[in-house]
Amino acid sequence: MAVFASASSSRVKYDVFISFRGSDIRSGFLSHLTKELRRKQVDVYVDDRLERGDQISSALDEAIEGSMIALVIFSKDYASSKWCLQELVKIMECKEASGQIVLPVFYCVDPSDVRRQKRTYADAFAHLELKFKDNSNELKNWRSVLKKTADLSGYHSSNFQNESQLIDAILQDVLKKLEDNNPVAPQSHLVGLDQNLAIVESLMKITSQEVLLLGIWGVGGIGKTTLARATFDKFSSQFESYCFIENVREESTKSNGLSHLRQKLLSKLLDQDAGLPIDMNYARRRLSRKRVLIVLDDVSNSKQLKDLAGQQLCLGRGSRVIVTSRDKHVFRIGGIHDEYIHEVKELNFEESLKLFSLHAFKQTHPNVGYERLSEMTVAYAKGIPLALEVLGSHFHSRDKAYWESELEKLRKCPHPEIQNILKVSYDGLDDMDKEIFLDIAFFFIGEEKDRVIHVLEACGFKAVSGIQNLMDKSLIKPGWLNGKSTEMHDLIREMAKQIVRAECIKDPALRSRLKDTDEIYNVLESNMGTNKIEGIILDLDQIKHLQLDPDTFAKMKNLRFLKIFHPKPRMIEHKTYHHIELPFGLGSFPKKLRQQY
Repeated sequence: MAVFASASSSRVKYDVFISFRGSDIRSGFLSHLTKELRRKQVDVYVDDRLERGDQISSALDEAIEGSMIALVIFSKDYASSKWCLQELVKIMECKEASGQIVLPVFYCVDPSDVRRQKRTYADAFAHLELKFKDNSNELKNWRSVLKKTADLSGYHSSNFQNESQLIDAILQDVLKKLEDNNPVAPQSHLVGLDQNLAIVESLMKITSQEVLLLGIWGVGGIGKTTLARATFDKFSSQFESYCFIENVREESTKSNGLSHLRQKLLSKLLDQDAGLPIDMNYARRRLSRKRVLIVLDDVSNSKQLKDLAGQQLCLGRGSRVIVTSRDKHVFRIGGIHDEYIHEVKELNFEESLKLFSLHAFKQTHPNVGYERLSEMTVAYAKGIPLALEVLGSHFHSRDKAYWESELEKLRKCPHPEIQNILKVSYDGLDDMDKEIFLDIAFFFIGEEKDRVIHVLEACGFKAVSGIQNLMDKSLIKPGWLNGKSTEMHDLIREMAKQIVRAECIKDPALRSRLKDTDEIYNVLESNMGTNKIEGIILDLDQIKHLQLDPDTFAKMKNLRFLKIFHPKPRMIEHKTYHHIELPFGLGSFPKKLRQQY
């Protein structure tokens, strides 16, 4: 459990420091308590060495100073140890100086005995007064810190039926205090997280006894894993057992991948050795009695979800399963209803600029003189956190000349790390859906959905299901204004262009789709068309004159889509006329050509 103190996070090394008298509780109560704390991933400092000398070590001093919480276990012989009393003095100094949380536990002693030094505490001080009769100030100080600590709210063992209940109460209190003192800002990867986290929290219905499955959905790099991790960190302490399985898609492709992940999951939830096989009947019986939290990150198909969180696990009442995926259909097959699916949206401009600046400048705003360049880069990333982080790191400590050159380069050659993350969704498509995706990216952005379907169906594609598949994978989305037009994130569209460009880097005539005006002009003007070309979209506003040979399109035997258009109405007073000369006899279009605009 990563915890950072609000006052001095850089000094915090431990979640909990435990002050105790070893001879009283080391092999019993203390061992059970520390085991439970560590099982909940609480970082505990326990000085296992025997007390030696009269002064606590500097290392012990540093451990106390570097702990978020000091757990003081007052047992019968606690005050008989000068070592323990010195620890307590240091603990109370840290409480006053830095706000350290101090939690007293009165184990088989009455708080009033500690507060007023009675019974065994009176005996201890009688001995200390003989030994330190020349140091009355220190004795007075010890009495004072005992009273101050005993006045704090804590736990009295006599109020619990058994030690197990006492340990459970301490554990829950420690986890709650760590959670309350674990600020999420200003860590860079949490920029813009609050609103998404609030939505997922509402879907969690944390007090409900139902077993709920939740989906976190979105395009690659949008922050699904970050959101799932933040949710897990916030709520895991409220469950009996919990497990976060990362990279399910990637790990499941390895030899025995799903079996290994299932073993890892069950071992973690049941607190058993990961190397030992676990009988499923035994696992079901145990899990049916436990309230557990499971996060499955980056699930790409229904089998992964079924094997790792299917009904065969028989999770106990109040359990929660959170699944992240790029494919919305995975949730539907896995039984996650739409009302329990949260789509992670792009960051707004202010959030984007802050996240970018944290990586580029190590602060929340751009350096003086770099404001315009930063805004241009942020506009290019279009709110995708991964792109903002990658580009921020890429431009860190670069001068303006380099920055301007790289921005120009990005328009033609996107950053490979960003492209590789986005391309995972494309790679998961079947061949026909890949073709539909590329056609939409090149030819149909902004077009009405029904028109797109009509053209794609004419080309022989199953467009209705294909478009739905692309929407499920967040590769396309309905237009924001009327819900009918086809839209695509700019970086995903750039990815599509790079996929087609990779078909032949140097010769556009050997690519399947052409959109760049200069490339189209060169291919058509030189009559260099080939049977590789399947689609062309030409904006006449970008050229002045183009003369075609009669057999220009005849060479493109697989051409099935041709769109030649002028985006602006021609005005009579305009002195430059953009036109295309269609020679007599130009009618030998390929048979596959279905649409001409």
